Amino acid sequence: MRLLDSDSSTFSDVALVPANDTRIPAHRFLLHCRCEIFAAMLGGGWIESETQEIQMKGLDFTMSRLVVETIIQFLYGGAASLSDDVNLRDLLGAADMYGLEGLKEVTAFHLKRDWCHLFHKPLCAECSALVPHCYALSESFGLPDLSQMCLRWMSKNMDRFWVQKTFSNLPPEMHEKCSKDVMEILNGKNAIEVLFQLDKIKLGLPLGHSSWAEPAKEITSKTWKQVLQFAASYFHDIVDGSMFEDKYLKGMGWKKDVMEPLFRKVVAGLSLGNADLNFRAVWRLYKRERTDKEKEDGKTPEEEWNPDAYTAFGGFYDKIYNYVVSNASYIVNTEVFKQLPEDLQKQIRKDAVYVDTGMSKTLKKPVLSSSQRPKSAQVRRTLSHPLRASSPASSTSSASSVSSAPSSSRRGGGGTGSARGARGSSRGAAGSSRGAGGSSRGTNGPARGAESGSARATGRGGAAGRGADGLARGNGTGRSRGEEAGAAGVGGAQRPTRPRDGRHPPGR
Repeated sequence: MRLLDSDSSTFSDVALVPANDTRIPAHRFLLHCRCEIFAAMLGGGWIESETQEIQMKGLDFTMSRLVVETIIQFLYGGAASLSDDVNLRDLLGAADMYGLEGLKEVTAFHLKRDWCHLFHKPLCAECSALVPHCYALSESFGLPDLSQMCLRWMSKNMDRFWVQKTFSNLPPEMHEKCSKDVMEILNGKNAIEVLFQLDKIKLGLPLGHSSWAEPAKEITSKTWKQVLQFAASYFHDIVDGSMFEDKYLKGMGWKKDVMEPLFRKVVAGLSLGNADLNFRAVWRLYKRERTDKEKEDGKTPEEEWNPDAYTAFGGFYDKIYNYVVSNASYIVNTEVFKQLPEDLQKQIRKDAVYVDTGMSKTLKKPVLSSSQRPKSAQVRRTLSHPLRASSPASSTSSASSVSSAPSSSRRGGGGTGSARGARGSSRGAAGSSRGAGGSSRGTNGPARGAESGSARATGRGGAAGRGADGLARGNGTGRSRGEEAGAAGVGGAQRPTRPRDGRHPPGR
């Protein structure tokens, strides 16, 4: 360390100049080897490489002579301890500026020791005010371990820290981190205690408008709502046991400003999924049958609880009971309800006018007889090939329509024979015959209908033609024409028809 003595300044080749313009001699090669920032200054294209002085100026901190001397001591031989007179905030800023991670760790230890008092209990007034400030420095200058310790310590003792001005002056994003950390450590065992701490914070902050307290009030109100919602959601687990009764319902443990908002939140959040659990937990505290020894010792709610707590809890129980009665049709089928005493179950059914028919809560879908009938081959073809389906009138012969539709024959008189579907009429040269869905027409020769087998037409113009069955039937897909004979329908009137060319039929 003789290199730092003033007598050895003749061996130095550079000087560090802090804010007060005091020259502190140093050596280029040591600064270059121990610090990357100094190496860039002295070995690069910076102006410090051509001058004999390095100006030490801080950005948002003061680069005092003591801070610069501490930096030089660390670079030359390391520093396990710091002077009590050095400003830790300024030193931390300088160490971060010049990338001296080792010096930052040394400074973090002194912050933990001197400002946080090693997070001791009970908290003192000094560390209660300095821990939020230390948390801000740790966040700003990249000390994650110290930052997390400060954050968790403030979350566990929020009633002591959140009322401090140093906490209220933190940036909004740090307030949000504090609130999130409270929610991370929240569980069924400490939820009510956290509500008590938040209520204490609200009482500790100024009641009227105060500029410094408004940020703390805002984050306290936000956290209160979140913790209250958590406690209401897990209320059946929180009150299941004697700790809740002994700690918050007896004597001075009762806190109206905390418990009544919690009761209202639980009632507002009742649903078919949690009503049975909440009712069982509340009933065990308020209405369960006490043993004879408990009665002799005066361990009944009416005698042992705080009078205000007994009254408020009674109203809370009635509201949950009314909800269970109103939704008895569902709740009586839950497993939790079946675990209640028989007399209590009967009382709930009686108050709900509930009639249990013994049937299952949900019935199976009825099976219709029509769905059990075997489907015919025609229906199966229709379902699988809807484009090939035919009408019911053509069910007698599906193949004949396929064979008659494309067929046609022409004979010597110029007549035309074709199978065509019409609207159930059969017209001849001298008469007409109307069948169920088809017609056959002929002039000189036999023509077969689409569906009825055969319809013969013979004779000179106007002679009657007889169908094979006396009736020409079709499905709307075929029509048969002869050359010179008409077809006579059963029971129908015969009338001459005019050919398509507009001329009279032969023989007239």
